[in-house]
Order: sequence, then structure tokens, then C-alpha cells
Amino acid sequence: MVSANDGGGCVSINGGKTWTEQDYCTTQLYHVIATNDVPYHVAGAQQDNTTLAIPSDGWDHLLADGPNHGY
Repeated sequence: MVSANDGGGCVSINGGKTWTEQDYCTTQLYHVIATNDVPYHVAGAQQDNTTLAIPSDGWDHLLADGPNHGY
């Protein structure tokens, strides 16, 4: 089962007895911009949540996975 809302999504694989953290993105963005970074980042404000910026070519250019490495 999946429960999704403005803040993200949770997944249960045991009929709702336990759920994952709300870490599956279901983002609706407002005021989207592109930065001058290379690669450029797509940045915006999420509905009912925080702001975010994501590299246009994903995180694969980093040696370690995830947005917190090197930033």
C-alpha cells in the first residue's frame, strides 16, 4: 500500500502494520528556477513543504549517493 500527500509518500508491504518513513517524493513545485551551477540545479518551493534544489543531471556525478554529499 502507498499513502501519499503533499509532504511525500509512505509504503507498507504488510497490510499497513508498519510503514516506511515519508521519504518518497510526491512534490508539487511553485516558482521553479534554474541556477547558474554546472550542472545547473532546478530549484523551487514545494507545496506545504520545504524548498529544494536538484542537479539537472541527477546525483550520479558524485562519488557517494545522495544530496548531502559535498554540499
